[in-house]
Amino acid sequence: MQVAAILSFAGSSSAAGVVILFQKDVLFCRRYPQLSCGKYELAIACAFLSWALSATSALIMFWLLAAF
Repeated sequence: MQVAAILSFAGSSSAAGVVILFQKDVLFCRRYPQLSCGKYELAIACAFLSWALSATSALIMFWLLAAF
């Protein structure tokens, strides 16, 4: 479970880096307004939420394993 949380965090971080590159550095979203960069941002926010819930679940499972 912990490996999945780490991989989820790595994926969401790299996706966030790509969106920041597109929006701030190369202005890709302004040049191509037909692309909806807002949907990419929403997907990345959901990926970070998924990572947070997965990491929380893994920590609780480790805590329960240690308690019993």
